[in-house]
Amino acid sequence: MDSHSRTGADNAAHVQTEQNLVAQRDLAYRLATATSLEEALPICLDIALRFQMDCGGIYLIDPVSGDLHLAYTSGGSPAFIAATSYAAAQSKRVQMVMAGQSCYFDLDCTTDIDQVEADEGVRALAVLPFTYQGRVIGCFNIGSHRYAAAEVSPAMREALEAIAAQVGHVIVRLQAEAALRESEAQSRAILQTSLDGFLMVNIQQWRVTEVNSAYCAMSGYSYAEIMGLQITEANMHMIVQRDSASEHLREIIAIGIGRFETRHRRKDGSSFDVEVSIQHINSGGGQLICFVRDITQRRQRENEIRTLNSDLERRVEARTADLSRVNVDLTRAMHMKDAFLATMSHELRTPMHGILAFAETLSEQAIGPLNERQIRSVQHITASGQHLLSLINDILDISKAESGRMDLQVDLVSVAEICQASLLFVKELAAKKSIRLFCPMGDEMDEHVAVDIRRMKQILVNLLSNAIKFTPANGQVTLEVAIDVGAEVIRFAVQDTGIGIAPENLGQLFQPFQQLDSRLSRQHEGTGLGLALVHRLADLHGGSVSVESAVGAGSRFTIALPYRPHAAGGAMVKRQRPSATARPSAGARILLAQDNEANIQTLQDYLEAWGYPVVAARNGQETIARAIEARPDLIIMDIQKSVLDGLAATRHLRSMPGLAATPIITLTALALPGDRERYIEAGANTYLIKPVGMVALMDVIGRLLAP
Repeated sequence: MDSHSRTGADNAAHVQTEQNLVAQRDLAYRLATATSLEEALPICLDIALRFQMDCGGIYLIDPVSGDLHLAYTSGGSPAFIAATSYAAAQSKRVQMVMAGQSCYFDLDCTTDIDQVEADEGVRALAVLPFTYQGRVIGCFNIGSHRYAAAEVSPAMREALEAIAAQVGHVIVRLQAEAALRESEAQSRAILQTSLDGFLMVNIQQWRVTEVNSAYCAMSGYSYAEIMGLQITEANMHMIVQRDSASEHLREIIAIGIGRFETRHRRKDGSSFDVEVSIQHINSGGGQLICFVRDITQRRQRENEIRTLNSDLERRVEARTADLSRVNVDLTRAMHMKDAFLATMSHELRTPMHGILAFAETLSEQAIGPLNERQIRSVQHITASGQHLLSLINDILDISKAESGRMDLQVDLVSVAEICQASLLFVKELAAKKSIRLFCPMGDEMDEHVAVDIRRMKQILVNLLSNAIKFTPANGQVTLEVAIDVGAEVIRFAVQDTGIGIAPENLGQLFQPFQQLDSRLSRQHEGTGLGLALVHRLADLHGGSVSVESAVGAGSRFTIALPYRPHAAGGAMVKRQRPSATARPSAGARILLAQDNEANIQTLQDYLEAWGYPVVAARNGQETIARAIEARPDLIIMDIQKSVLDGLAATRHLRSMPGLAATPIITLTALALPGDRERYIEAGANTYLIKPVGMVALMDVIGRLLAP
């Protein structure tokens, strides 16, 4: 090549280099002000088309599907643009782009898209991928109507590829900025629709840099009045409790996050309670992100609750004081009653002893013979005296039982011995009316039961005497015994063929001094104390009494008592001690409302063995006081209690806010029709009849305490 040719080539290369530099400078200058892809893509394509190319487009890869989509185009017909706006991820053109290498080629019309471009008059095509950190994000797909691929000089190719490299970075930057703007817009929309107030404070200048409409509404300031507001020690006019707020802010900046309550001042000068949640972030020189919640109504409710609690505490204290005074009065009255009973026992029994002793002396004619008329008179005196002594004993016994002063002497006694002794006592009475006494001799008679034998005989004799009294001549009275080992209950039943009892009269049976107004009952003497005493004695044994009766068909009275199996020789079969962790409700506090010390001890020992702390109360008034004091998780309420019965105590507890939902199990020694409904209506959750098997009781407790 001669010097002239070399000079021409050098000049051409120099010009091309200048063009390349100008193009890259123009690209950088024009893109510096672009804020979106819509602005940037036309600039990029315009610069690229300076280098022997006159048509084409910018395509972007869909990050999910991998398909190629046209983002901007220039120099093509509408049909051409429509035909080349999309290429599937599996297509040859996309595979070429994803290879990451620039390609320059003439069209060979081997594919549909090549044919479309050829029909448009395009001779050569350049595919220049955009990459960012090794990842292909799109491409230039530009063509020339004038030049073949071989005519695109290396210098021009270098310029195009340099431009493509710049475009990749620009696209990623603008996409990130667009995503950031969208995120900021979403965050701002969320904050503006929040019901809580929002403030952003720059801690370098202590100026508010953002506020939402909720805080403007609660404070009464406009957006413009709050924005730019400087928060300093001397300019915290929106905060009422400045010293405490400043201290909290310093702590939060130190640890990064915090929450506190304070008071803010509205524009009109009024103040309101707020809860402020703050997080310190380091961006922008340090920012405090503050959420402010108006808690004025919550504070008002809290103050109302405190006032109500204080009032309730005063009322409880006053009520407790009243109960204490009542207890003192009741204790005094019980002492007076005990003294009266002791005096009456002495004063009544002493002369009665003299009368009966004198009558016996006369009847034995120890001080001289008596004629027939005198003998009959002495017999009447003896019979009347014995009857009067029996009444005195009944009155004293029922008084002791009602006041909790009767003690049982419990021993292991043969069932057969109890039944035979009781039948022997009423045998003569039955014979006078030709009434047959019947007692089936089953295996139960060989068993032993833990009772006070004297009181157990008293129970059965009372029931047998009543059965004989109200059974017409030539009738039958039966004494039966049945044992339910699973339920741990032994039942003594007295059944007669007497006149029966109307359903409406069953509720009066076990009340002291109550007698049914029937023709036959009026034919016999009595005070109405027998069944009341039976009920109290059964209760003292931890048992119950129930009755079934129909007018004209006779009656059946059943005494149910606790039963524990005994081995040969009378030794009790021991239960395995339960594990304190055996039940998920273990640990729940139980209030045991009982007036019988033996029952209290038995139940308390068993419940505590299961892991239940037990608080005992021995009368109705004490039950209420203990419930207020201990706040138990469950209450076992004996219906028959002194001072205030269990039914009244249950109603009182249900009227108290803190105890209205506490589970209550009622225990009763009576089993009369309608009792269950009365107890449930009073507020009990369930109703059990004594004696209650421990396993059954634990099942009920577990069910009521289950979460």
